[in-house]
Amino acid sequence: MMTTASFIVFSFYLLVWQFSKQLAVHIPVSQPPEVIAALGTPVKLLCYFNCSCPGRAYGGFSSSYRKVFANVTCTTVDQEKFCESKSIIVNTTLDDEKTFICNVKIPGENTSFEGEGSGTKVILYAEPSSVEIKEDNPLVEGRSANLTCMVRGMHPQNITLSWFRNDLFSALPNELTSTPILTSFGEIQSVLSFTPNINDHGTSYWCQASHPLWRRNVTQHKLLDVKSGPRTINVTILKGLETLNDLSKFLVIPKHTYIELSCSADGNPKPLIMWFHEKEDYKNSIDSSLVIHKHILVIKEMTKESEGLYTCVANNSYGMINVTVSISATEGTGINLLLIYFTIIVICNIILMMACLGFCLLVKQKGMVALYFAKY
Repeated sequence: MMTTASFIVFSFYLLVWQFSKQLAVHIPVSQPPEVIAALGTPVKLLCYFNCSCPGRAYGGFSSSYRKVFANVTCTTVDQEKFCESKSIIVNTTLDDEKTFICNVKIPGENTSFEGEGSGTKVILYAEPSSVEIKEDNPLVEGRSANLTCMVRGMHPQNITLSWFRNDLFSALPNELTSTPILTSFGEIQSVLSFTPNINDHGTSYWCQASHPLWRRNVTQHKLLDVKSGPRTINVTILKGLETLNDLSKFLVIPKHTYIELSCSADGNPKPLIMWFHEKEDYKNSIDSSLVIHKHILVIKEMTKESEGLYTCVANNSYGMINVTVSISATEGTGINLLLIYFTIIVICNIILMMACLGFCLLVKQKGMVALYFAKY
């Protein structure tokens, strides 16, 4: 139980506390609501106040994490003090992303002037240190695939990730992309799900990370390598006397003619191309007049033995395609045709030379007759 003496002492201190509280005069303090800076760079904390009071002003800033002293400078105009309290956090960390409240005080002999601001929130940001796009598996034409965009070293983490095709103006539909998630490694990931086609090969897909605090959007692109089996195959004549009918794939070649065929096909990776004969496999199909080297088929001299079906096969890890050409021999040779051609040329040249010679002799004879009559 409290004694009378104890009650008197308690009452005395209570009166002193209330009296001293009345001697503290409140002054208004204004603060910017927020300050924005890059993580690791200096941040300047400021607050402002004014009063008609003597004495030196002191100040500081405090948060739930730390307290920092402030440098207070004042100017006096007509006995009114206009003061600025300033403190600099030199190397900001994520622990500094707090609200700092400004406290100022001007002590006096009988009366002190004190004030407290509403607080300045420190907002920090960091642009990504890296943006990377990865394929979960090799991209194959017609198969479902995923591209994963990974953003690291950014702050804050509530960023926006967007996907684009070809350029940064062709945005892909949102339904193709997943909501960005934060992984245990501290990176943000977004997954693009799509089915690549042959037209996507060599196309750039872009991932863009953005946040209102960042000075710029950060982008990365990936050039797609879409695997595909061969879709078209073509046979062309490199050397010979005939042209190939692409519809019938049928060749009639005069005997003893030289013919060279080339087979080509698309696909990624580039397909392996081989020629085969209907009667024999590749190794056994080589004879004295037939040469096969990968995509080139050479018949040195067309004979009845060279006739048959020749099949070109193109294949890679993702598909196979083939085309068959029927080659047959006819009577009459390419050599005889060439001889006839050159014979005609020689005969024409001989006739032309004889005509020129006759003309010259005629001109010369007329010239001698004219000279004879002129003399006599």
